[in-house]
Amino acid sequence: MKQVIKASAGTGKTYRLSLEYIAALLDGQDFSEIVVLTFTRKATAEARDRILTHLGELVEEGEEAEVWKELNRVYHGCRFKGEVLKDNRDRMLLNKDGIHIYTIDSFTNRLFREVVAPYLGLYDYDIVDEEKDSGIIEEVFRRLLESSENFQLLEKLLKVRVARNYDKALRFIRQIVQERWKFLLIEHQRRQPCQDTDFLTPLDQCLEIIEEAAGDNRTIEAMVKGSFKNEIGGYLNLKNRGADSHRLKDYVAASYSDFIDPDSYFWNGSKVTGEYKERALEVHPRFQERLARYVFNQEVIPLEENIFQLEKAIFAEYDRLKFRRGVFTHLDISNYVFKHLVREGLELPGGSLGSFLARMTGSRISSLFIDEFQDTSVLQWKILSSLIESRDESGADSRSGEFGTDDSRIGEDEELEKGKDQKSRKEGEGEGKDEKSREEGKEKKLKAEREEEIEKAEKGVQEKVMVDPERPENFIAVGDAKQ
Repeated sequence: MKQVIKASAGTGKTYRLSLEYIAALLDGQDFSEIVVLTFTRKATAEARDRILTHLGELVEEGEEAEVWKELNRVYHGCRFKGEVLKDNRDRMLLNKDGIHIYTIDSFTNRLFREVVAPYLGLYDYDIVDEEKDSGIIEEVFRRLLESSENFQLLEKLLKVRVARNYDKALRFIRQIVQERWKFLLIEHQRRQPCQDTDFLTPLDQCLEIIEEAAGDNRTIEAMVKGSFKNEIGGYLNLKNRGADSHRLKDYVAASYSDFIDPDSYFWNGSKVTGEYKERALEVHPRFQERLARYVFNQEVIPLEENIFQLEKAIFAEYDRLKFRRGVFTHLDISNYVFKHLVREGLELPGGSLGSFLARMTGSRISSLFIDEFQDTSVLQWKILSSLIESRDESGADSRSGEFGTDDSRIGEDEELEKGKDQKSRKEGEGEGKDEKSREEGKEKKLKAEREEEIEKAEKGVQEKVMVDPERPENFIAVGDAKQ
């Protein structure tokens, strides 16, 4: 079952996620089987602390806890299982790294590192901030200018002299690099030109109607709006001088933005009235539609092809530099994961998201929760949704964002545990009561040490976490929240 919880900021979506997490534990899932994806590292820390805090309240206060009352309200028929919650909480406190809460960036990075990078032959690379990537974009730009074809293409697109507008051209290249995801989402195919682009015939028909309305005492130019006098006068002048249809089309198309306004026409409504106006209004839409088709063929299609041609040249050079230097931004990572994993259909290890998550976390995965989903980029959503859909199509059982399991790992674990048990039985044969007493003493000592570790870990649950703005990859603990 897939579930979407959508609400305004500050309405408790993250709180609800923590309830979903605890409900999954009460439903029999182990904390190691649950994966939570968030948008920021701060959100990751908040989600972890909130889940542990709620578990602490449930363990300490039992069915009197406010969290339990809320759980009962949301999940009817939910049964309180104190031992289950305590066991999960204790193990979570002892092994916080085993709590599978990740940022979406880190999840995408893992997909890149374990699936896409090996496919591309990449085994040594660094991830840098966007600011540190500007040097590569400038080098891409310089290399583009070395090609006369790309140079002319850039000038045609920008309609400027690149040599005199270096900064504008560089900004344009940087924008294309930053918006590569849009090009990746487009299944580009050259557009077929529109048919029936003869707009001169309906234009001439409109002018003939206006000429009839003008009579013998007025000219056509006197019957049009002031804003169209130059365009219509120039067109009639070219016709009278015998200009061919190509010249006439180019002349009118140069002012197409004025002519194709759907709420406007070029004659003066107070002078062209009655049946003349009705006849003109019947023909005029055909003129506008055919003019729009003509402009689409002459301007839009070539412009689009030029953009895609330049885009290919930019990313051919960009990728060459990136792979040679082994330096990527998070945006690069998302782009390459989408391109190879989603568009080209590169298979995940094990063939499914469930198997990949099991490999990533070291255990089978039963539930996947995604927090702050509105902050994910379009590309991140496309990556996640394609993986989820591929898992759904496989026919695997699912619950509330649940995905199937990797039974092979469970089998390996069972065989390992069986071997340990057999070894223990052999070593225990022939041991007397003294040995049994020593073992009991060890168990008591280990239990006491474990309880002491849990107590220390509990004190750290409320620890406040902040991020160094200069080095966001480092977390800084700043003491207990009570201080």
